Amino acid sequence: MKMDDKEIAIIKAIQEKLRQGDIKAIAETVGFSREYVGKCLNTTYDFYNQDIVDVALQVIQKREEHTAKVLEALTQ
Repeated sequence: MKMDDKEIAIIKAIQEKLRQGDIKAIAETVGFSREYVGKCLNTTYDFYNQDIVDVALQVIQKREEHTAKVLEALTQ
């Protein structure tokens, strides 16, 4: 099924924030292969999986919260 414009925008936003090891962590959480998760987080494929998107957002948010705490501790 072809992704719509909204889904493509979501995937692009996630791609910008992914770091090394994120796809593996997402795959382990949702129970899919790393390859499938990588395809679902790539706009050149027509795979869209809401569970993968939700976990990707959680991984990104957790990292950003950790970074903010570290920066706060360093500036005190």
